[in-house]
Amino acid sequence: MLQDPHFAARGNIVRLHHEQLGSFPMQGVVPRLSETPGAVRSLGPQLGQHNQDVYGGLLGHTAGQLAAFQEQGVI
Repeated sequence: MLQDPHFAARGNIVRLHHEQLGSFPMQGVVPRLSETPGAVRSLGPQLGQHNQDVYGGLLGHTAGQLAAFQEQGVI
């Protein structure tokens, strides 16, 4: 797909910057609508990036509990 001339001609391959991988190709939004074409804005979060928000904010675990989870290899 990344090498397909048809995908390239239609602009269906977009490149986003990844902190460790550099320029990262991926499929764009399909179908592309004329008035609301959509866009790929990010590659998604890094593994564990939102652990603090989920475990602390949503589930109510304390900083001490999170540290214990990390020590135990749970997160």
